[in-house]
Amino acid sequence: MTNGQSQRLDMKILISALFVLFICGRGNGVVFLQKTTPLLLPYDYPVGTTFYRLQPIDEHSGKSPEKALTFHLLKSSVFPNNTKSGRGLFIVDEHTGSVVLSPHRKHSISEFKGSTFVLDVVAVPTNHATEDAAHDSVMVTITEDNSSLPDCSPREELCFSSPEIIYQVPEILPKGSVLGNLRPIPYSKLCPQANVKYRLPSDDTFLETNGDGKLVMKNSFDFEEAAHHERNISCKVRSNGEVDTFYAQVKILVLDVDDNPPFIQNGTETYEVLEASQISPGKPLPVQFTILDRDSPSVNKIIIRKSDPLHLFNLRDTVIFHGIHGGHMLMNTVLVPKPQFQFPDSSYNVSVIFSDVSLVNSNESGQIVFNVVISNSSLDTTQPSLPPDEFQVVTNLFRHSAHHTRVVQPMEVKPHEGFFFRLIRDPNQRILSNKIFGVTPKTGIVYILDEVALSRSTNKLFRLELTWRNRNVTDRRCIILVRVLDSGEPRSECGVEPGHKFPSCARHGNPDDCTTSCGRGANGGYCQWRSQSFPTLTEEYATCSPNLLTCPDGICDELEELDPLLCPQDCAAVVHGQAIPGLHEKGIGKAAAPCVCNEPKVCVCHKFSPLPKPASRSQTKTYKETPNIKSRPLELSENWGGCGSQCITMIVVVSLIVSGLVITAGVLTYRRWIAHSKDDELPSITTPLNTSTFLVARGAVECPVHQSILQEAKMEFPRDQLKLEEVIGEGEFGKVMKGTAKNIANISGTTTVAVKMLKDGSCPSEKRDLISELNLLKEISHPNVIRLLGASTDDNGQLYIIMEYAEHGSLITYLRKLKVSNSDVNLLELIAFTLQVAKGMNYLASMKVVHRDLAARNVLVASGKVLKISDFGLSRDVYEGDTYLKTSKSRVPVKWMALESLENQLYTTKSDVWSFGILMWEIITVGGCPYPGIPTERLFQLLKEGYRMAKPDNCPLEVYEIMKMCWLEKPSERPHFKELVYKIEFILEDLSHQQASQEETVVFHGKRLRSRDDGSMLHQLTSFPKLSTQNMGPYENQCLLSSNEFSV
Repeated sequence: MTNGQSQRLDMKILISALFVLFICGRGNGVVFLQKTTPLLLPYDYPVGTTFYRLQPIDEHSGKSPEKALTFHLLKSSVFPNNTKSGRGLFIVDEHTGSVVLSPHRKHSISEFKGSTFVLDVVAVPTNHATEDAAHDSVMVTITEDNSSLPDCSPREELCFSSPEIIYQVPEILPKGSVLGNLRPIPYSKLCPQANVKYRLPSDDTFLETNGDGKLVMKNSFDFEEAAHHERNISCKVRSNGEVDTFYAQVKILVLDVDDNPPFIQNGTETYEVLEASQISPGKPLPVQFTILDRDSPSVNKIIIRKSDPLHLFNLRDTVIFHGIHGGHMLMNTVLVPKPQFQFPDSSYNVSVIFSDVSLVNSNESGQIVFNVVISNSSLDTTQPSLPPDEFQVVTNLFRHSAHHTRVVQPMEVKPHEGFFFRLIRDPNQRILSNKIFGVTPKTGIVYILDEVALSRSTNKLFRLELTWRNRNVTDRRCIILVRVLDSGEPRSECGVEPGHKFPSCARHGNPDDCTTSCGRGANGGYCQWRSQSFPTLTEEYATCSPNLLTCPDGICDELEELDPLLCPQDCAAVVHGQAIPGLHEKGIGKAAAPCVCNEPKVCVCHKFSPLPKPASRSQTKTYKETPNIKSRPLELSENWGGCGSQCITMIVVVSLIVSGLVITAGVLTYRRWIAHSKDDELPSITTPLNTSTFLVARGAVECPVHQSILQEAKMEFPRDQLKLEEVIGEGEFGKVMKGTAKNIANISGTTTVAVKMLKDGSCPSEKRDLISELNLLKEISHPNVIRLLGASTDDNGQLYIIMEYAEHGSLITYLRKLKVSNSDVNLLELIAFTLQVAKGMNYLASMKVVHRDLAARNVLVASGKVLKISDFGLSRDVYEGDTYLKTSKSRVPVKWMALESLENQLYTTKSDVWSFGILMWEIITVGGCPYPGIPTERLFQLLKEGYRMAKPDNCPLEVYEIMKMCWLEKPSERPHFKELVYKIEFILEDLSHQQASQEETVVFHGKRLRSRDDGSMLHQLTSFPKLSTQNMGPYENQCLLSSNEFSV
């Protein structure tokens, strides 16, 4: 076997191995058309000249990705392995995807003749959605060819880079798409005079080439017909008076795309009628809920849901099979009655809906609905059997219900699904039911159209006929029996006179006003109150509603859109206060305080005040028990008649005076509340930093006995073994002292410690915050987070938190001392600092802890330059939710805060990521002050307009890109700390190799700088504000930053 044949064999084995990796690790969203690309490269190919260009494509649309992509070279490996490292030989242009030889390589490429490099490359959307990343492996074999004396005689290298070329093609890639060019770029430039012509079989139905090597699709591929295609292609070369023909094999791997809707098996019914006697609690219904889909499970996203108004059933045991009937996917589920199942009426309808939510490029519906009608003949033997296309629903309704009260929605459908509903009048009824009742045309919600006619009617039962159809379904019919319930006398205060419309329940902000008021859409007239126990951000926020089953539920449905006063909590366009918008920026998504909507499109959530949950008025939904609506009769005392006319006059006068005072006070309170709600939309600029409060329900009581808390937590350390020394840090309410402790935390002998305590005269809230910090620290253990060693109390009840001592103080102090000492600063050491903080924050994020004040001043430098995240005075445990909403009027560290924190006081792990980006900037600038020269009162508006800090001098572009990722406006687009750790580790590894290949060390402060002019960083390093040296202790905050850096 010749050396060339041996190389070809090795390459084929390598391609096969990479192909297996591709099959096992296909990405999602973006793919490269050519996979495991083999290339041949002359050893003296020009530096900086493109020899290959990556070609990404969106596998769902078959077009070039709409999102901007960034290309990266992740890793370079050389085969066979030798003592020389080929790292740094190749680079990939991050904007174009062009692969070139690096001008900064350490070794000459001629030293690697006969070697093959495997380049792991990736293309990710610029918004850093890594789940859409495309991965590829480019194999570059260095040949003996010399561009100055090229061998242009006919040979295989002029035609193909490899005897086997692999493409991966999404099945929806349209005809006419160019898969790639077969002719290697290096050899087309090496031998431009060579005449190279390619040829495919003329009867090929999928591929064609115009002879110059461009491979074009004649027709689209279909994964369901064949997942693999192989083609032999010939190449005739005329050069230097010689002619020869060469051959290669083109493999097409067809990528499956969800382009087929689900369908049902032959003979499967989508409508079933069951007798109640056939149902046993806990056992599946004897009905088959099975669908098929021609697409594979890897690309199908099918959601199963049920329409079960009374929640009598559970979906269970969903299974997926692949390869059924020649490759189809089969999905099956069962419907199981709950253990406490009791059949409520003579008839009930439940539906199981399969929805293919990932379906693309299909004109057919991606939804299949199975309807099951359960009949209980033992309750109603006179009920005639319904035809196959009918079912029946029974519901209850109060006679004095409000305008636009929801009656029933027999089928759960969405407006875009193409249904049309209408009510048919019943000629046998004296009062036309369609005058009293209406229906939303797209989703079939039956509601009260004329509440006055309903209240004046004497009917005990209305029979409604609802019909509907859509593109794929013939006319269907549902019989709705509406039982009318009477509850005492008509209530004139709820407005049943002609022309009177009920007000909105959403305008009431407390339980008493809500449950004693009448509101639009309320079944029976009265509104309902939903209480809230804690002021944490939640979907179950406190509010007043006409029907808590449907309002608020996060969905602005067709009936609520019809009447803006019905449920503005779901439909409002503007949300103020302690809340975030809902889906599609409509309605209230989550709130931390009671929400009031005085206007149809505006809601305000403000002023949480824990209140005892009132006895709610029982209301009625379909099949629910009869509501018990409280009437409000006038209570007459036995001797009421003894009050004469003067007495009655006096009572009337006093009542009017009292009412006037109450109304005046209410108006003033409301105006003051509105003014405060506007003020609270931006952070406060006056109150001190350390007065932030932990949002839990607290009474006005003192903290519990500290000693009992420590004993319970097994953290108590004997006070007589703790010796306090000098103060090393001091704030407005607390201080930190250096001390020594004997035999603490299983450490024998005397240990230097830092002891945190409150100053004399601290209030209960500060004591509670200190205990919260103690409770938080005792759950945390990580090398890059400050360690809690113990806690102690003295005779006066003073609480001491004992932590490990960081001998170098805060990171900001360490960096700035490093600067003024004119010491050399190694870039790798600075980036390693950022990695340590990222690891600590990744751990805290995994523990569901939001720090809220991440900055260099709150990171300590311990022995061995180990960084420790500290100062959890603002940190909050968020085990009950990933989001914390801050409402205190404390001074806040504006320059480190994320946009959503400045705008809505919203704190999450992603807001900590923003702060981490600022901390990175502090580290790279060796203690620089963020946003130099920008007044804090202008900062928020500049950030909203897109301003971000520029790249610091001598900051690697890759590091600055990470900073910009952290400062993306949308929190969801910022990276997780886990991803940041990975990226920084990769940068460190890359720079370490580069530095090892340099003869000079990269240093700052007027020393020799790599690829920059000397002294280019001096202005940045000397533009800091003058620092105070008083009380510059390791835990000091107030002297490190001027006070205006903590306000807007």
